[in-house]
Amino acid sequence: MADALARYVRDRQTLPDPAIVIEHDDGDLVLDRDIASEAGHKARETGLPHNLARPHFAFRVIDSLTDQLVDRIGADPLGGPNLLGADDVAQLGKAIAVNPEVHAAIAELWPVLTPQQLVADFLSDPVHLSEADAAAIRRTDGEWTPPTCRCWTRPPNSSATTTRRPAPPRRPNARSASSTHRASSTSPTAPAPRSSRTARTRSRRCWPPTTSSTPSGWPTAPRSATTAAPPNAPPPTAPGPSATSSWTRPRSCPRWRGGC
Repeated sequence: MADALARYVRDRQTLPDPAIVIEHDDGDLVLDRDIASEAGHKARETGLPHNLARPHFAFRVIDSLTDQLVDRIGADPLGGPNLLGADDVAQLGKAIAVNPEVHAAIAELWPVLTPQQLVADFLSDPVHLSEADAAAIRRTDGEWTPPTCRCWTRPPNSSATTTRRPAPPRRPNARSASSTHRASSTSPTAPAPRSSRTARTRSRRCWPPTTSSTPSGWPTAPRSATTAAPPNAPPPTAPGPSATSSWTRPRSCPRWRGGC
């Protein structure tokens, strides 16, 4: 059955007999069998279905008719090269492409087919089948069944009837969330969570600039009110090698019990 339908579609791609004479402003155009046969061969070489290959057929016909008109108008009587330039050829081709007579001839030789029309015509007069098979599928009248109609119609545009999905909630900043979790798990009386930018600023304040008379990283300035230790922190120890703070643990204000 598929081969029979393919051959039936091929039968719709006809050749002019006799040649089609097309009226044009710059002179009549002749669409003969050679032009139509070559255009149909090029269109079938694309391997596309009938309707999708139709533009290739149309372009090839228009190009052939343009060459025909260019040879007629720009021919040199002395036998030299064509007198028309590329711009002139392009203008002639555009004029042929918009000629309704040309489009009518193309529609006659390579018509646009719809599934309903093709199957209805095939079932009314089956061809490329045996007599028994043709008699079994021949249908002359009647309506199409709903399953068959659903195969031919395109699904409706669902974008006009469906609602848009709500935007997903924004995910929290993983860096600030992990910093808050570590601060809350280390000190039960830690201050309220701060942003990552504030934490970096506070960390820089914990390390005052060093001088040549003190070891590197040794505090040389008194603590300000903004970096005071929490109320439950132990009393500060004197700086120096005997202290147990600066040599054994990092100094980070919001992350270490006792402050800086």
